Amino acid sequence: MKNDDYNYEYTQPLIPSTQNKQPNNTGLIVAISVLASILAIGIIIAILIATGVISIGKDNSNGFVQPAQNTSAPVQSSPQQESQPTAANITESVKPVPVGRTMFVGNCNKSVTLRNAPSVNAAELRQVDLADEVYVIEYTNSEFAHVTHYGTDGYIGRKYIVETRPQVWEYNDADAINQVSNSLRAFVNGINTGDTSYIPTYFAGSEAEQEYKTNSTIRNSVESEEILSLNCHSVQRISASHVTVIRESVIRVVYKDGRTKDVSERYKYTLDLSNGMRIIALTEA
Repeated sequence: MKNDDYNYEYTQPLIPSTQNKQPNNTGLIVAISVLASILAIGIIIAILIATGVISIGKDNSNGFVQPAQNTSAPVQSSPQQESQPTAANITESVKPVPVGRTMFVGNCNKSVTLRNAPSVNAAELRQVDLADEVYVIEYTNSEFAHVTHYGTDGYIGRKYIVETRPQVWEYNDADAINQVSNSLRAFVNGINTGDTSYIPTYFAGSEAEQEYKTNSTIRNSVESEEILSLNCHSVQRISASHVTVIRESVIRVVYKDGRTKDVSERYKYTLDLSNGMRIIALTEA
C-alpha cells in the first residue's frame, strides 16, 4: 500500500494558555494539617504522662511507651522459700519440754549410763539399773532426758525412759550355770540310752523341737558319748527376762563304725527366766 493512500490533516498542537491561571496551595494545606495532628498527639501524650496513666520506660525490643505498672501489689514468695523454717521455728524445736514426774528405766539389758551432759561423749556419773525409778525433769531434746536418780542430777537417753516399770525376773549366776550344765549331761545320757524325756525340762519353744531332731540324728550314727570336760561361765542379763550363758566342753564320741573322736564345742545358751529358766536359743559362740 502506498503512503498517499492515507489522507490526513496536520494539526498544530495547542499550547496551554497562561492567562487567568490560579496558584495551587494544596501542598501547604497538607503540611499544616500534619503539623497540627502531631502537635495534638504530643499534647495528649503529655497529659497522659502527667496524670500517670502511662509511663515512659525502655523496652529493648521496640522502644514503645509501656503502661505504668502497679507497684503496690504484694510480692508472692516461691514455694521453696515458704517451706524453709524460720529462725524462730528452729529455736522453738530444740526447746526443752517440761515433764516433772517419776518414770522408769527400760529397753536395756541391765543398766544405762547417767551422764553429766546431754551427749554420748559426756562423762559418766553412774549406772542406773533396769526398772529403777528416775524423776524426769524435762526432755532436753529429741535424744536425752534431764533426770535425777537418788539425788544425782544428770542425763539419760530418752529411748531408755518408759512410763511403766518393766517386769524384771530375778536370778543368780549359779542357777543359770547349773541349768546349762545339767542340760548337756541329760543330752549325752539321751544319746546313750535313747531317753528324750529331759527335753521339756530344759528346753522350750522352737529350741525344744530342734533338740528332738538333733538327738535323733546323732543317735543314727553314734554309739555313745562321754563328757571329758565342761565349763559354763559368763552369765549375762540381756533383757528383763533373759540371760545368756557360755558353755565350753569336750565330748568323746564313739561312732557305730568304731571310730572315736574328741569334739570341742563352745556354745551360747539363752535362758528364759519367766519360763523356769528354760533354754530358748542355742548358737555357736
